[in-house]
Amino acid sequence: AQSLFGRCTAGIAVGDQVMARRPQTEKWEEGKILSLPSPFANITEPGVGISGEPVPEGFGYYVCWQDGRSMVWVRPSDVFKVTSGTRNALMATKGLFTEVANGENCDQAAISRHLQRGADLAATDGAGYPALLLAVSCGVPSEVLQQLLDNGACHEVSGPAGVTPWEKACLESQVPCVSARKELALDSFSCSI
Repeated sequence: AQSLFGRCTAGIAVGDQVMARRPQTEKWEEGKILSLPSPFANITEPGVGISGEPVPEGFGYYVCWQDGRSMVWVRPSDVFKVTSGTRNALMATKGLFTEVANGENCDQAAISRHLQRGADLAATDGAGYPALLLAVSCGVPSEVLQQLLDNGACHEVSGPAGVTPWEKACLESQVPCVSARKELALDSFSCSI
């Protein structure tokens, strides 16, 4: 069920309520999508570029903030939609995504706190990454990957290029996924020959 639900929510549409990082700040706020990125926009992998950079018109999501202040273009990696509507779940999910984006420096205790507060593991960021795929892409420790899996993260939900977390792990380790699928240890996301 989560696999199907995650795929259904992967897209962000005009009018969706989202959490987004204000450009050139570290502040995350609730907003509403007014416009989608241009189909010609180059949406990069997580960790590429600086999230505080100004976004050229059409190369991100046009967001109207809940407080009625100015509307602005926001990078896809700085926008995410959650499937649960409570403010606590929104903030916990934002915290989870922010923490896994720290990669190998991610704090496992912080991940636990966000999960206990109701972080939505079926949520996706504006670039289409679910939390587990973002974690693999950013290189979090295997203990954090196991923690996400133990708390219900679905390893079959793909990201923007149709790549699942296990496929991404195999690609990162340079092991062909077709031959490695049976040997993949999901608890540590390590591929072996």
